[in-house]
Amino acid sequence: MLGYQKIRDTGWHFYGRPLGLILIVVYKFVWGSIEVLSGILLYFSSFLIARELTEDPQDLFVNWLLTNNHINLSAAKEFGIMIGLLGLGKLLIAFGIWYRSSLMRNIGIAYFSLIGAYAIFAVLNHFTIFKLLTLVADLAILYYLWQILPKHLKHGEIS
Repeated sequence: MLGYQKIRDTGWHFYGRPLGLILIVVYKFVWGSIEVLSGILLYFSSFLIARELTEDPQDLFVNWLLTNNHINLSAAKEFGIMIGLLGLGKLLIAFGIWYRSSLMRNIGIAYFSLIGAYAIFAVLNHFTIFKLLTLVADLAILYYLWQILPKHLKHGEIS
């Protein structure tokens, strides 16, 4: 082919993977682990709160929790499952990208596209700096997975 030239990838690599990939995997692994743990704690805390109320209906701390939070016990279970599944999805994407799965890369692109669309809506609906930083991070990861990572998956060569 005319104009086709292989150029050696000279970026920073650790464990045979580019630095950007490692940072994304670590970032998603940490957040995924936190979300799985939070989901488990939220799911089981609803059982603990319900049990505590049956043992002592006048418990001040548990009654304060229930009156000052806008979530009931059954919704806490559902919310815990949802957070846990989102975290599990992030962990699967992190492991799949680490092991160079093109299927998980494509799932990651779809996932970050949906998350990015929701984050744009959230920022426009109610602006906070944290939401904006999350949006920027998710869009940067989406760009990396879509445009940069395929160049690194060809055994260190950019074509």
